[in-house]
Amino acid sequence: MLSALVKGTDWSQLTEYLSPVFFQIVPPIGMAQKLKSMVSGYMSPSKFQEIAARVNSALETSSLNVRIANLNKGGTKVEIPAPGPEIKPGDVLLRLYFWQLFALDEALLDFRSKAFPQPQNVYSWHPSPLFTRWDPKFISAARNLYLGFYTDRTDLMDDALAHLGLTAGKSVLLKHFGENQDRVRFEMASFRATFHEVFLACKQARSRMHPDFLALGGMLACLYEHLEQLGGTYNVRQAFADVCAPVK
Repeated sequence: MLSALVKGTDWSQLTEYLSPVFFQIVPPIGMAQKLKSMVSGYMSPSKFQEIAARVNSALETSSLNVRIANLNKGGTKVEIPAPGPEIKPGDVLLRLYFWQLFALDEALLDFRSKAFPQPQNVYSWHPSPLFTRWDPKFISAARNLYLGFYTDRTDLMDDALAHLGLTAGKSVLLKHFGENQDRVRFEMASFRATFHEVFLACKQARSRMHPDFLALGGMLACLYEHLEQLGGTYNVRQAFADVCAPVK
């Protein structure tokens, strides 16, 4: 179904981002509804423009130097003033990812390298019309998972894992994300392998996953692809603290 919905768009490769096991542990009806919602921006550009306009409005009141311009039928453009030498482009991406996840109840998903052409003095975001509106219970648990991990609140993290149906995959997630958060190297192969193992563990535990994992997984995969292409290592813990410290 996913392949059919994104066929003919530049999101055809989305079918490769998540393990096939994922689609075996998500309720079929919920998955179908989520898929249609995520790609609805292709069929209704005005709907996508509404989402982009709301993101821009929130950005204007944030501490991030990110703005969305050219909100018209021709596409969406986010202008990010070029960071100084102490802040790499990947650091900007990580902060934008965490800000959007915590500040909004909807999200633009396209963080791929091709969505960020880099002129001389600004970074411009040209996201494809793929977006999500988070289920309140899902996004609350996802936020608590990050908060629990980065603030060393094991109780909060365990509760979030349980609400997300990820308890069986905890050891795999901690092995992948739990070390050297001040110098993380992003690799798509590692991303795919880790979440394949997580989903296998959840399948064996007969867990059921929320359809919103498709949107979150797609956004993370885009982020990984871009950061892998940029190369280097990143202080993810610091990026999280810079953006999310006020919500602790």
